[in-house]
Amino acid sequence: MSEVNHWIPVWHFWAPESRHYPFDPNGCIFWNGRYHVFYLFQDKSVASGDCCWGHASSADLINWDFHPAALICDMPGEKAMFSGCALLDRAGRPTLVYHSVGQGTCVAFPEDDNLIRWRKSEHNPVIREPKEQDPEFAVYHVFDPHVWLEKDCYYAILGARAKPYVEYDTAYLFRSHDLTHWKYCRPFYQATDHFCARYDDCACPDFFRIGDSWVLLCISHTRGARYYVGDYIEHTFVPRSHHWLNFPGGNMFAPETLCDAAGRRIAWFWLLPRFPQKQSVLSMPQIWSLPHELKMAEDGSALLHFVPKEFACLCETPFAPLEHFPVAGERVLFPYRSQSCKIEVDVTILAGSVTFEVLADAEGKEALLLRLDAEQNLLSLDHSRAGVSQSRSPYFVNLGAPEKEEDLCQKVPWYGDKDGRFRFDIYLDHCVVELFSSDGRCTATQLVYNYSECNRIACQVAPEAKVCFHSLKVCPMKAANRTAPRPESWTTCIGVKRPVN
Repeated sequence: MSEVNHWIPVWHFWAPESRHYPFDPNGCIFWNGRYHVFYLFQDKSVASGDCCWGHASSADLINWDFHPAALICDMPGEKAMFSGCALLDRAGRPTLVYHSVGQGTCVAFPEDDNLIRWRKSEHNPVIREPKEQDPEFAVYHVFDPHVWLEKDCYYAILGARAKPYVEYDTAYLFRSHDLTHWKYCRPFYQATDHFCARYDDCACPDFFRIGDSWVLLCISHTRGARYYVGDYIEHTFVPRSHHWLNFPGGNMFAPETLCDAAGRRIAWFWLLPRFPQKQSVLSMPQIWSLPHELKMAEDGSALLHFVPKEFACLCETPFAPLEHFPVAGERVLFPYRSQSCKIEVDVTILAGSVTFEVLADAEGKEALLLRLDAEQNLLSLDHSRAGVSQSRSPYFVNLGAPEKEEDLCQKVPWYGDKDGRFRFDIYLDHCVVELFSSDGRCTATQLVYNYSECNRIACQVAPEAKVCFHSLKVCPMKAANRTAPRPESWTTCIGVKRPVN
């Protein structure tokens, strides 16, 4: 058995506790010069052992200090604590808002400037979860909250599905003057089948403004991360467009954002694992995406995604790994082995496709295939041959979504410039592969549970392709610093090697 778990990332965020399912990012806030993030984990030290809020902080988005649990299930009747948010109250004090299962919307206040100790409000739940006999039960649903201060009033949206028929997604708008007494207003936006399906919901909502547009970032439990872009008119959201960040076969799930001192909107996503066969969910690494710096496209139609500049400090000197670029019909194996690097690609594709193989063996029998087809403007992330077999996550089959055979090739829209030139970076961090186009329009993520000896990189050009490589470089990536050990339960998935036929 190997002493190093080759699935554990070295510069992505993962938490030290041994049980994280779900592992939603929550309550992210920039405070006193530090990025504070909170996350769901299952605390075995409390009686219920169910979801609580862990806490970590960083000065640079890379190196994290882990703190004691911020919130645990210690209220009478509290079964678990699910997603929520953070905001600055009217006095400029950080406040956490979360969903308490069986109770409703709850708030908590810090007892120190480092946000280590928190006190739950004696008025919790401040928005009670309606029971079947209550008249409100057929009107609104109390679930994941997002709260903001607007002028002198607090507004909350509680993500869910539209009542009374519990079909299509929506969120319910509440208002308050003191974070304690809340009044229900109306649905925050109109549920419709124009953008989503009957079985989609609006969970983990995050509402913010970028430029002149407003964004509602959320998930569908059946299909993963997504967002609306629209207008905010008289406390009602009017969507103009809808965009998926996850596609069948992908991993992008629960999001959370913050705005830092520089005015940057930073987002993280839980990368929902698709369990390898014979692996317990509790033994699998639970990981967040790289932080995304979000910007708005010039026409106000869609978000742009960039890796924050802080990560440049992890990049070592880039080098050209190949003596010559591959031509049509050729596969070239990089003379370089790595599970932690950035691959910088600049290529013009006039016809056909180019495929990058990562986490591969020398022959290419095992690999994650990243196939870019310029004619279809499509990036395929084919993980059918990528290591340990995978199965469909239960999060993607509940809430009435139609069940179908698992898709092991995620297909993501991917665009170059008008001349067919594509510039993008591939970030490889052990089991996590993320891609970002240089103009921010395209991003894709895939978890891969590769065999320990699969650490090669190759590039293959289709026989009919017409391509011109302008640049192809590799940047080795250094590990980040952490103040927490590896979870003990991960030892069950250490050193997985390819079976011998």
